[in-house]
Amino acid sequence: NLKLMADIAIPETVTVDKALTLDLNGQTATYTPLDNSFALVVGTGGALIVDDTSTAQTGLISVLDGDADGTVDGRGINVLGGSLTLNAGTIQAPYAGVYVRPGTSMVMNGGTIGGSVDPLYGITVLGTGSSLDINGGAVEATYFAVTGNGTAGYGDTTITIDGGSLTSTTAAAIYHPQDGNLTITAGTISGYNGIEM
Repeated sequence: NLKLMADIAIPETVTVDKALTLDLNGQTATYTPLDNSFALVVGTGGALIVDDTSTAQTGLISVLDGDADGTVDGRGINVLGGSLTLNAGTIQAPYAGVYVRPGTSMVMNGGTIGGSVDPLYGITVLGTGSSLDINGGAVEATYFAVTGNGTAGYGDTTITIDGGSLTSTTAAAIYHPQDGNLTITAGTISGYNGIEM
């Protein structure tokens, strides 16, 4: 397990390829890329749990756009293999919070994606066998809080919303153009449109 005891800078993308609990502990981990790369990548065999055991739960993974070229750059976590669980803490990135790739999974039990800095896209779920289960927490985005991709090959996704809040400030909170299963049993969904299929 890894517990932050002070604010840190992430110099380059970090790949997690084993079971690891990252306790933000009220601290900030900052990544400042010059491209649209990710702060963290969950690789094959990886099982990353992001938590914050501090009383105030102010822990933050902060991605900042490192250049002024007019293109929005910087993404939070890329689940390329294995799984991601977000229990507490905040992920803020200009372009996107989390990508869930084919054959991988994400469970969100708490915490926040977005907040004072909203990404364009909150959680992007892509491809065969990818799954997202939201039980709590908040996802806030400029465009889509949760989104898929309607391009061939990006379907066969499973998205389950059992709680939490999903908010878009300019578009649909959930954009689901792909073939896949979307189940909503609870939670708050708000945006210019709630859900777009």
